[in-house]
Amino acid sequence: MRTASSTKTLFVLTSALCFGLLALAACLSDPQPDIPQDAVITYETVRLQVGEEQNQTTTSGLTSDFATLGQPLVGDQSEVRALALNATIHANLLLYETLATVEFISKFPASAKTDDSWIWANTEQGLSNRFTLGDRGDGPEGHLYTYSFQRKASTEGEDAFATVFDGAVERVDEPWDSPRVRPGQGIIRYDFDNIKRFDARQASGTVAVAFRVRKGVRQVRVFIRNLQDNTMLNPLTAAYEYVQRPGEGGEFQFRAEADFMNDGLPFEDLDVRLEWLPNGTGRALSVVTRGSIPVEEIVVHECWNTGGKTVWLQTEPELAEVIGGAETDCDAALQNLVIDRPLIETPTDADPAIPGPYPGE
Repeated sequence: MRTASSTKTLFVLTSALCFGLLALAACLSDPQPDIPQDAVITYETVRLQVGEEQNQTTTSGLTSDFATLGQPLVGDQSEVRALALNATIHANLLLYETLATVEFISKFPASAKTDDSWIWANTEQGLSNRFTLGDRGDGPEGHLYTYSFQRKASTEGEDAFATVFDGAVERVDEPWDSPRVRPGQGIIRYDFDNIKRFDARQASGTVAVAFRVRKGVRQVRVFIRNLQDNTMLNPLTAAYEYVQRPGEGGEFQFRAEADFMNDGLPFEDLDVRLEWLPNGTGRALSVVTRGSIPVEEIVVHECWNTGGKTVWLQTEPELAEVIGGAETDCDAALQNLVIDRPLIETPTDADPAIPGPYPGE
């Protein structure tokens, strides 16, 4: 199975955005608190993990396009697990580069203040950058803040500012195991079309991230819409839905195009729901449709061990060339586990819905 496109592009592209944010911070004076420091969502609040404890802010050693992967077989590295790790690591890169930089900027004195906003601004290499943090008062469950990073050519007027990164968060005062996690819910948006206005090498498209981090449960939804750069034949539209439960692993759903039949175009659609444990083991149910499969759909059941190798693979209808192992080879906690079919929300122009309370939250 080969994936049709890579998510690597998305996260390399943030360099243009982060350059502007860092340039903005570089011209400021010595750090000192100037705003409510809990207003900015930290990277640790929305970081995604799939049975892995690394910081996941680098792609070193991880293939990003899986162009050489073959038919899934028992004993090989699980491709579903690899796809999930690939998606989460690259999503983390996007979140880390922007949120860590925004947190850094917010420790400096603002360039200007209003009754309900702090503004940091600079001009660098012919571009004017502006980061705004707004205090919107009390919401239904916590305190509301908004934020945006805007850019324009320095020769243009104020109305030419284009938003490349913005969002809103409702911060909730709840305990968490780590002081770096700031519970709440909200939305984060990235507009690469506007980034491309100032750097033609960048991709086009948009990304939106909705999150809810409450009562020990982390939920994140990601919409990728029409993302394309000069290395991609077709624009990428994808959706991820992620849940991390306290101390017991979690759930991850995603949709991708894949060459499941290893026969080139047309590619198949692959919808996946997986359950993972903190020890790295996992179990997945995948539904393959369209493309060149000879039936309406192929359902794939799979487990992998702590080393990421597939130990059980079963298909419906049965594909004798790939099935193998037994369900009893799965981690004991995953045996006889019933995984519902994936239900992936198709990305639209609207923001993904902020997740609601998780059962047992």
